[in-house]
Amino acid sequence: MNRKGNLISPGDFNHFLKGAGLKAAITGKNPKIFLAHMFRHSRISLLAELGISQKATMERVGHSNPYTTNMIYTHVTQTMRDEVSQKLENLSL
Repeated sequence: MNRKGNLISPGDFNHFLKGAGLKAAITGKNPKIFLAHMFRHSRISLLAELGISQKATMERVGHSNPYTTNMIYTHVTQTMRDEVSQKLENLSL
């Protein structure tokens, strides 16, 4: 909601996010890609990071095809990379 108590339109929210992207000036990131939809990708990646099963994630986000969940929405996070490195370093042979 805005300061007047009205709902913010998706277009206005996306405009705000693009402005935030410009201000952030993240190297290698195009501010035009800062959209509300990116939160869906983040949410699904976070669920994977937390070890939530693929089926539970699919049910939660309304996907019927595992390809959509795994290949489009789930991204490898830095936490996931760190966890793999830690497990490999602690592996006893």
